[in-house]
Amino acid sequence: MRRIRTIALLVVAVASGAARADFKVKLPDAEFGEFEIETVGNYGRSGNPALNNEQSFVHEFEYG
Repeated sequence: MRRIRTIALLVVAVASGAARADFKVKLPDAEFGEFEIETVGNYGRSGNPALNNEQSFVHEFEYG
């Protein structure tokens, strides 16, 4: 029973290690005592018409 539990934990640890975050946490660009809302956008262009004009937008809230 203990061996099965150990193997299951190893499988979960390896599987979760493969996931990667798209965005990383960074220090805020806001001045001391300032609250800032920033929009970060991405526009994709492809040779495939079905995938052309892909857009992605993220809103960041920062406090310095």
